[in-house]
Order: sequence, then C-alpha cells, then structure tokens
Amino acid sequence: MPRTEDDDLQAAFELLDKERWTEAIAKLEVLQTSADPEVRDKALNFLADAYAATGRNSDSEAMLRRSIEQRGERNEGLGPQLAVLAPLVRRQGRIEEAEEIYARALDRKSTRLNSSHANI
Repeated sequence: MPRTEDDDLQAAFELLDKERWTEAIAKLEVLQTSADPEVRDKALNFLADAYAATGRNSDSEAMLRRSIEQRGERNEGLGPQLAVLAPLVRRQGRIEEAEEIYARALDRKSTRLNSSHANI
C-alpha cells in the first residue's frame, strides 16, 4: 500500500520524538509544500519545533509566522502559536517585539475565556 502524507507526518513526528532532527527536518521540508492545507500546516509547526530544538530560531520563527499567516488571525490556535513564537523572538534579542507577542497571546487567551464564560 502506498504511503500517504499522513503516514509521512506520523513518521516525521516519531523521528522528532526520538530527536532525530536531521531526518525529521528532511521529511517535513517536503511536506510543507503539500497541497493539503492541514498537512502543510502540521509540517510547518513540526518544522518550527525541530528548528527550535536545533538552535535554528530564525527558521523556527519563519515557519510559525507562515503557519499563522496561512491559518489567519481568527484561528483558535493563534494564542498558543503566539506563546511559542514569543520566546523564539526573545532568544534573537528582540525583547520589545517578544513582549508585544506575549501580550497578544494573553489577549487571545482572555478573549477566549471571556467568550466561553458568556455562555454560562
């Protein structure tokens, strides 16, 4: 049976879990070009993790920003993505920008909490 992109994503995830960064990155760099937006988005986020783990903070930042751009500002995962992005920016010495990103992440979290409590 032929391998699917989902199979390749799972294989890349397993490689990440084993800290086999080079192999995982090679798979994910291919998957980030997928026509399937869900596969592409997962690949971008996994790549961000792999790049961060190997000290490639600017590459990790770029992958997260691409994912955020593709998902749009209204996606439910934006807060957590911003919470991951902020320390990457901070590690690159851009403290004020990181603080702004942290604030956006907190704002997203409080907005989601307020909207969920409005239904109670």
